[in-house]
Amino acid sequence: MGTGNEGKIFASKFVAKGTFTSGTRPTAGGTKLVWDAHAPSGSTFTMSVRSAVTREQLSGAEWRDVDETLTLPKDHRFLQYRANFTSEGQHTPVLEGVRWE
Repeated sequence: MGTGNEGKIFASKFVAKGTFTSGTRPTAGGTKLVWDAHAPSGSTFTMSVRSAVTREQLSGAEWRDVDETLTLPKDHRFLQYRANFTSEGQHTPVLEGVRWE
């Protein structure tokens, strides 16, 4: 990791596995979760989603792996996504953005 100061470079501990969990989002009639991510050789990136009728029920909902197209029950008004990152080498996957359409 660079600091912007010439000659000052520090190393940080490598983490081989991690997740990012979004906040609660309204479904508002969308049907497609779209993300901009890339996973170099030796790494993987997957998305999981859970949904529920109410915001309070979301924390108890089951996570399920998804590709870009997601079918939700019509009465599910809230969702949450989880990005899963793994790496076996020096390169890690990168998530640049997520949107619900």
